[in-house]
Amino acid sequence: MDTETLVRRINEWSRIENEVAKHLAEIHGIEIGQLNIQGAVMSVCHYDDPFDILGRDWTTDSLLEIVKDVNFKEWCKTEIISLDHSIIPQGVPRRLDEEIIKYHGEVWKIYKYDPDPFPSLPHAHCPYEGIKMDLKNGDLYKKQDCIGRIPKKDLIEFRNKVKHIELPKLEV
Repeated sequence: MDTETLVRRINEWSRIENEVAKHLAEIHGIEIGQLNIQGAVMSVCHYDDPFDILGRDWTTDSLLEIVKDVNFKEWCKTEIISLDHSIIPQGVPRRLDEEIIKYHGEVWKIYKYDPDPFPSLPHAHCPYEGIKMDLKNGDLYKKQDCIGRIPKKDLIEFRNKVKHIELPKLEV
């Protein structure tokens, strides 16, 4: 897929996914993040790679049809367990398209191929709080609203923990 088509499909997916997330949040009475929608589609469609989603032309109706039977109240319940060392045997291929950063008691996720380019590409998600962090300047967002900024020192310390994903240029 050429770059222009890829960008168009990412933008269209993000728009549709946002509409569906809002619609489902009203139905289920809970906030449903776009990554929950993406995960549900990958599960229902048996996709192994998030890029598989972009190989299809989506509409709001077609996406709603795919996820209509997903129990999002249960789907959105997660728990992350932190171990001191990896239990995956050495030599087993590892994902390099996402990272989980534990920082001052919070868990942040960074997706190399996040379909949502806002506020930066990539950006960090604090899924429990529903907050995104712009990795260029440390701005924090709840939905599209800027709710604050982390200090430059903390942003640099956070960014130094990222090992596998190329970060945007620092702008603070």
